[in-house]
Amino acid sequence: MKKVLQDANWKNIRSKYGMLLVFAAVVLMFSLLNPGFMTVSNWSRILIGQAVIGSVALGAIFILVIGEFDMSLGYMTAFTLMVGGYLSEKGCQAMVVIGAMFLAGMLAGLLNGCLIVLLKIPNAVATMGTGICMYGLTLAMSGGRVLALNIPGIVVDMCNSRLLNIALPVYLLAILMAIVYFVLEFTPFGKKLYCIGGNERTAYLSGVNTRWYRIAAFMAAGLFVALGALFILGQARAANPQRGPEYLMSAYATVYLSVTVFRPGTFNLRGVVLSLLLLGAGFKGLSLVGMPYWFENVFYGIVLATAMLTANKETRAIKAG
Repeated sequence: MKKVLQDANWKNIRSKYGMLLVFAAVVLMFSLLNPGFMTVSNWSRILIGQAVIGSVALGAIFILVIGEFDMSLGYMTAFTLMVGGYLSEKGCQAMVVIGAMFLAGMLAGLLNGCLIVLLKIPNAVATMGTGICMYGLTLAMSGGRVLALNIPGIVVDMCNSRLLNIALPVYLLAILMAIVYFVLEFTPFGKKLYCIGGNERTAYLSGVNTRWYRIAAFMAAGLFVALGALFILGQARAANPQRGPEYLMSAYATVYLSVTVFRPGTFNLRGVVLSLLLLGAGFKGLSLVGMPYWFENVFYGIVLATAMLTANKETRAIKAG
């Protein structure tokens, strides 16, 4: 009996904190392979490299928590980025550019939410359709060009200034992650989102306005995607119509990995943070030991497939009791 309890406790610990051991092993391995891996400058590059992915992942977690899936997030990133580049080239002030980017993201999320929630179009079909439309609008605004004129100085400064050798977007993202963690874990809004994702019918019968909350989740996703686009605009000092779609796979890989740690079977913010660090360290370590640049997509593809399989396994185990 004692052995059974010990095995159960070890399984529980491994399930909740196994990724922490994996992260420690990855850091140790690459530190031994390349002494430059554990330098402050290297970790600074890792963190700033994950800032955009982290922003899109914050949007994705709202969608996944309610049991939906948004295939347009990558195209939405490109679209909101191009809104910023287009208005900058037209000579608009910084607050207009920033406000328009967030408004564009929120409206794109609202459109997705209305198509899925009110018109009951399957999420894959609806978001794929809106994503293709946004890509067309992105090309229309850019004319196929990279827009780099008149990017507001405040945006460039915000995205490239450093404090203690760490870029400001990293601090901003950390603050927002703390806020989202509090919202999802400790507020009625977050608890209702999890309730909808667990069983929408039960949530509805409990008095939750499921339509409003589901649409609100899509709008929140649009706002965080726009934040990621703002980081791209400031860091690159330009709006490239080809930037954006590549973040879809990275963001979902990050969020799906979160179900394997801390709260197994549940999308959770603490898991997202650890996933960001693990994926950033893993890819940076591989590049330091000589992996080619194209391996990033292969790396994230493998991680996404593995994470989805693990997520399904964890969910089935929890449902089985």
